[in-house]
Amino acid sequence: MKVLLVYPEYPNTFWSFSYALKFISKKAVNPPLGLLTVAAMLPPEWEKRLVDMNVRKLKDKDLLWADYVFLSAMSVQKESVKTVLERCRAVGVKVVAGGPLFTNDYEEFGDVDHLVLNEAEITLLPFLDDLKEGRPRRLYTSDEWADVTTTPIPLWELIAPKHYASMNIQYSRGCPFDCEFCNITTLYGRVPRTKKSGQVIAELEKLYSLGWKGGVFFVDDNFIGNKKKLKEEILPSIIRWMERKRYPFSLYTEASINLADDEDLMKMMVRAEFSTIFVGIESPHEESLVECTKIPNKNRDLIASVRRMQSFGLEVQAGFIVGFDKDPASIFEKMIKFIQESGIVTAMVGLLNAPRGTKLYERLVRENRLVKAVTGDNTDLSMNFIPRMNYEMLISGYKEIIDTIYSPKHYYARVKQFLRDYRPMQKKIFHVRCSYLKAGFMSVFILGIIGKERFYYWRLFFWSLFRRPRLFPLAITFSIYGFHFRKIFEKHSPIPLWELIAPKHYASMNIQYSRGCPFDCEFCNITTLYGRVPRTKKSGQVIAELEKLYSLGWKGGVFFVDDNFIGNKKKLKEEILPSIIRWMERKRYPFSLYTEASINLADDEDLMKMMVRAEFSTIFVGIESPHEESLVECTKIPNKNRDLIASVRRMQSFGLEVQAGFIVGFDKDPASIFEKMIKFIQESGIVTAMVGLLNAPRGTKLYERLVRENRLVKAVTGDNTDLSMNFIPRMNYEMLISGYKEIIDTIYSPKHYYARVKQFLRDYRPMQKKIFHVRCSYLKAGFMSVFILGIIGKERFYYWRLFFWSLFRRPRLFPLAITFSIYGFHFRKIFEKHFRIIERKSVT
Repeated sequence: MKVLLVYPEYPNTFWSFSYALKFISKKAVNPPLGLLTVAAMLPPEWEKRLVDMNVRKLKDKDLLWADYVFLSAMSVQKESVKTVLERCRAVGVKVVAGGPLFTNDYEEFGDVDHLVLNEAEITLLPFLDDLKEGRPRRLYTSDEWADVTTTPIPLWELIAPKHYASMNIQYSRGCPFDCEFCNITTLYGRVPRTKKSGQVIAELEKLYSLGWKGGVFFVDDNFIGNKKKLKEEILPSIIRWMERKRYPFSLYTEASINLADDEDLMKMMVRAEFSTIFVGIESPHEESLVECTKIPNKNRDLIASVRRMQSFGLEVQAGFIVGFDKDPASIFEKMIKFIQESGIVTAMVGLLNAPRGTKLYERLVRENRLVKAVTGDNTDLSMNFIPRMNYEMLISGYKEIIDTIYSPKHYYARVKQFLRDYRPMQKKIFHVRCSYLKAGFMSVFILGIIGKERFYYWRLFFWSLFRRPRLFPLAITFSIYGFHFRKIFEKHSPIPLWELIAPKHYASMNIQYSRGCPFDCEFCNITTLYGRVPRTKKSGQVIAELEKLYSLGWKGGVFFVDDNFIGNKKKLKEEILPSIIRWMERKRYPFSLYTEASINLADDEDLMKMMVRAEFSTIFVGIESPHEESLVECTKIPNKNRDLIASVRRMQSFGLEVQAGFIVGFDKDPASIFEKMIKFIQESGIVTAMVGLLNAPRGTKLYERLVRENRLVKAVTGDNTDLSMNFIPRMNYEMLISGYKEIIDTIYSPKHYYARVKQFLRDYRPMQKKIFHVRCSYLKAGFMSVFILGIIGKERFYYWRLFFWSLFRRPRLFPLAITFSIYGFHFRKIFEKHFRIIERKSVT
């Protein structure tokens, strides 16, 4: 029998350490211990091969060689599992599947030939017996617990250890605690089942005999679940073995925080060469700990417990969760403060999810709050249930935690705090390895020379080298870990891959700072798509995107494509705009910025001043209508009961050119709306006035209302200036189209358009720019405008009047006058095209 054991690909996650592995030329963190253990249980006469897809690709020839594929995986590997199953079906090879993913969710995998679930020590042998008899069943399961003293040594010969950063073994299964969100007790029970000391030593000896030197991870659910046996049997045996072998391994594991209460146990673990402990802290909020029945963490000074373990020479890594029902709005700030004060360098913060088999899952089923299956990665911004806290608020707060604790400033401060407090036991032997040296040199180049964190990197480099020289290698290791963590979380809001385009072909670049809008206009689908609570990036992200464009040589306009740039005024004024202002000053103002905002910007003098200082020159505002009843109809809240022209002029007097959107076709529009809109646009001096016909996109309140009123006729085209509407208006349709055309013909006629430009240039008070960039494209545009508009164009009379008036009366704004002349030419051409199409259709 030929058996191929396949371990699916592990996606880039917090624990994959994929970016850190490149520094030491490794391909994966740990080998697939479960599959290696199953391999050792298979008949010795069978031919066995193992493909870890995290180390090498699975090839068709591998599958064609096999009689059976044995597949094991965790939830986070589900997507890769589906791909493997499809490939197995394509070549006709049968699949035997087991492990946590299939045990929890075996109903999802109807195309698996044989499911060997729960613990292989119990369910694998019946399958092998039935297979030998030629009558294997599809499903093998058991509610019994395995005797782990019968578990064989993993078949390590099937892998090349050199590809892995660490090896792994298992001493126990199960956990005495039963947290609501955890499925360990469902999978492995509450009474820890342990191996004998002889088994543990035999597994360490096996790794040693294969030439392994480095980390060994005890993958136990809670290593200290049986303290008595650890202290009396297991740890003394490991200590003696380590002394004899001159300390070839550094050990690490997972444990509950009550380890901090047992001084003797901590001392023994350190003597056995345990250096790192992962602890589930979950939350600094006591009520959330009570909610999830995190018994060992309740009524405890968690920071004191962490520091106690670190003072004994155990580095504490920790898991945290947000999204509990009892989490207050302040949880994000509390968690950041806790992590920074504790000096926990590796802090894995995730969103609460409810795996099948947990008490949380059962409770949420009863409460009808479950929405989907878990992804297995609680850092990917997904949740499989409806949280009590507003979802947008929760995601925004979660991202704030991550952005803060893994920013270079906060992360390196935490590393330094840890190195001050950490008191490692003197090691007997220090092993210098080539991979360590390579990692050090790569860190100098990647982090210290080209990295954004280079300032913090070098400060830590020299501080640790001279103040804590024994811990210098650990300082470099943490620097590399931090790089990995930032890369992982950047994928949720990555910098656009600008390298895929040639910027020279574009008039402007664009970036996004926020999504969502606090206002919910009837005709707009922004809140449906992105929510009413604006979700914003950190200032560091915004600056990184500007820096990226600058590094590519871009000089010119940058459009912030936000739905409403001022949706969160407080953050803008306190964080974002000050950062942009400082960056602009350092870079000598390479960009002119513009964006979209609601008209209440005119009410905030300080905000307008800051935006102008940050080099914002243009704002697009949705004015929609000069008719008050139409604004009420469409719930345009910031525009109601306001002198709209005064608001426009106020913004323009501060140096912000106002572009505006207008709409006709509201149910409340009177017959006089066309004349009123023309008058408003001309008096306001809004040069770029985008007037469109009302349409109802799917997902808007307007769409839902028109469905109820049976007035919808077709889908929207996406262009509200092409004379189309997707519903039956209250106003006579021909009258509405005729009036719309009258607006366009008037406001973009040379007479009215150039008059509006002149009005704007009189009122506009731009802030003095520090640097004026003369570019060839601008000169070319000027010369072309002279020929196309001033010589052969129909508007040449108005063009030359504006040309000489602005040249001699407003010379600073002369380039803007020419720009507006070109814009007017474009607008006239666009509407001439639409109107010609309509006229041809009416003739035919």
